[in-house]
Amino acid sequence: MKILALSVLTCTLLAPTASATDWTVPAGASIHVFIDQASPGDRILVEPGTYPGGISFRGKDVEVISTGGPLVTTIDGSGLPRPAVSCFSTETTAARLEGFTIVPGTWASGPCVRVTNGAGLTVAKCRMDGGSATNGGAIYVDGSTLELSEVEVANASASTS
Repeated sequence: MKILALSVLTCTLLAPTASATDWTVPAGASIHVFIDQASPGDRILVEPGTYPGGISFRGKDVEVISTGGPLVTTIDGSGLPRPAVSCFSTETTAARLEGFTIVPGTWASGPCVRVTNGAGLTVAKCRMDGGSATNGGAIYVDGSTLELSEVEVANASASTS
């Protein structure tokens, strides 16, 4: 009688681990272009300068971080028919904006930051300079989550009728 020896080889296939990418936005470039290219978990590092507003996180949990801080880095929504910064899709509070002065756009009388439709956003170490609205002033949040840390609001007003 022959005895057969069987050997069982178990293979485990591991998907390559995705790593976050750091993108650097040079002065004069568009932050929005980098958000469009980024994947969730990426960091967008913004050099000092003034950047046109109207940026949307486009449903991506990315971090947009100024490398120089709010005294030298501005998101300027002046003249735009929308807020300077918006989240209105599938973003969570893992989406982060840090280290900017934010000047409002003119949507609904001008909030600096708008978070709606169940989205989330974390704003840290920012200065919101302006904003006037019936409800909200510099910040407009509706049915969503906004986490604030070390945020200064100046020259903003809100009133209800």
